[in-house]
Amino acid sequence: TVVGNNVTLFFDKDVELDISGSGAGMTLTPPDSGTFLGITMFSHRFPSAGKLPKFKIGGGGIFNAGGVTYVPKGELVMGGIPGKQMGAIIAWQANTEGTTGFTVTGEGIPPLTTGPDVAYLVE
Repeated sequence: TVVGNNVTLFFDKDVELDISGSGAGMTLTPPDSGTFLGITMFSHRFPSAGKLPKFKIGGGGIFNAGGVTYVPKGELVMGGIPGKQMGAIIAWQANTEGTTGFTVTGEGIPPLTTGPDVAYLVE
């Protein structure tokens, strides 16, 4: 079981993620302040030429990641048993495998604010 509160997992250039198997699972919440406010998983923006890193989230365990899962130049593959949750997804490609059920909850996403020093990434 992996539990992380107020964390951002950063995956460096060309790193792939594979969460599978029937383990207990993973529960993550994003930082509520600072540079990575609201971001739970952050993939490198510039993979090597010809690479499309794969982020596979599946298996039989619990998966609950509040905040944003950010995979700007990779493929997010969601599978495994139904009941998995993510706060938000920003991905170059997103697909499902097998019989699965993912809920996008909006949990951990910072409230929208306006002003000259506020920016939001939208792709």
